Amino acid sequence: MHPAGSSATRTPLAGRLDPDRLTASAGDAAPAGRFARFVAKGEEQRVRDEQGRTTHELESGSVRPQEWADSDPTAILQLPGGRHPVDLTIGRSKEGKSRTEFARKVRSCCEMLAGAEPRSMSTEDVRAFPWHQVSVEQAEDFRRAIYARYGPQTTRNDMVSAVRRVVAQCYKAGLMSALRHDLLLDALYTLAPGPSSKRRRLSSLEIADLLAACETLGTPTERARNSAIVALFWTSGMRVGELVNIRVDDWDRTGNTILLRDTKNGRNHVVFVHPGTSGYLERWLGFRGPGQGALFCPTRGSEKRALSPCGIRYILRKRADAAGVAPFGCHDFRRTFATCMLERHDAFLVSSLMNHKKPQSTMVYDLRGDEAKIAAVAGLYLPSLGTTASGNETARRRSAA
Repeated sequence: MHPAGSSATRTPLAGRLDPDRLTASAGDAAPAGRFARFVAKGEEQRVRDEQGRTTHELESGSVRPQEWADSDPTAILQLPGGRHPVDLTIGRSKEGKSRTEFARKVRSCCEMLAGAEPRSMSTEDVRAFPWHQVSVEQAEDFRRAIYARYGPQTTRNDMVSAVRRVVAQCYKAGLMSALRHDLLLDALYTLAPGPSSKRRRLSSLEIADLLAACETLGTPTERARNSAIVALFWTSGMRVGELVNIRVDDWDRTGNTILLRDTKNGRNHVVFVHPGTSGYLERWLGFRGPGQGALFCPTRGSEKRALSPCGIRYILRKRADAAGVAPFGCHDFRRTFATCMLERHDAFLVSSLMNHKKPQSTMVYDLRGDEAKIAAVAGLYLPSLGTTASGNETARRRSAA
């Protein structure tokens, strides 16, 4: 590899051509000679062009070594409006609480890189920090400090990824070379968090017991609402934050779909409602009434405000205790949905159902154990030991059919 702005030493093409090889016979010597001169002339012109380009780069100061970064610490503030790497990085987060939380993480990372006290830097301080001049050594020290401060691997990954995203925007803005960008990302690597001891898969029996508890506890209105919540959770895999934000007009009763307008990745997502879940929803809507507002609302009062995620968790915890179901979280419905879907369908389809941008994100939800792997291997056809030749042929034909 050669530094940017310089060219590798190359042997002229004409010197590497043997005119004798271009001729099929001695009579073709003249055409071969003309072709060789044509190639040599073109090679000379290429060399002159490269020399002229290199001279221009040297005179203009635009030659960038492989590990180049803009030497001006304030260059990051001189970018056109709306192109600041920190602004672009934070702006890619979902508006609202998620963006505020991510901005806090970026500020904490900046304080660690700058060696400042926690919560001592303002937003303008973070923007003025020379992110483009972070060295590989600083990045390595930062990563070690993150691992010393935080225990959960997911938290470590979140903090390291925040710096990775700012570095990527600095490269896109032309503040550093491609090699420096790659070296920094290599130093700021993340690790898979591994299986969580808190997450789990709900069994079919547990879901049935939970629904039975919803059908027996509370007033008829509460029973209809809570059963509809469990049925929708289980058959859609949606997040609790998405469920509480569903409005009545988001449910297309003709097409039997629900439009999620406020998702984690900011994209609208269409949920295909299970036929059985439609019955639960229709019954609940009969109790709720046709008024506009949140689909799932309190059963007392006429205001159709949405239940809170904490309220949903409280409802589920009380029904789980009554049914004797072991503790679980709302997100375990999503994990259960993903695992059951992966047992029947490919990861790309399941990824689409869960509104994931990448199938790799879906596989994190896969809670299938070794039993599924054993069954998958055992499902392969293999003639048993001692089977006759005719038996093998019959089995082969049956397998092919």
